[in-house]
Amino acid sequence: TGAQAINNLVDAPIGSRNSASFSQSGNLTSADADMFVDAATANLRLNSSAIAAVDKVSVSEYATTDIDGFVRSGAGKVDIGAHELNALSPPNPPTDISGSQL
Repeated sequence: TGAQAINNLVDAPIGSRNSASFSQSGNLTSADADMFVDAATANLRLNSSAIAAVDKVSVSEYATTDIDGFVRSGAGKVDIGAHELNALSPPNPPTDISGSQL
């Protein structure tokens, strides 16, 4: 109870187990192997044919970066699933600090 399924990219409908309840939004339940770079080797990064998943949902406060740590950004919308297509690289750490500043 109280669980949420938000912005997931799956190949079948999401259901409950043992009569549990949950809310869901922004999920795409029709993913196929052609949407990914190489599904056979578990490279589940989106490729350019993943049109149904790209820039479709609002960013969740729980997932402002993708699974690789890349910033999710788009024209007001982000991609469904764990990976953001053409994600922005995470910022580089600062190099101008010393041990006394930590």
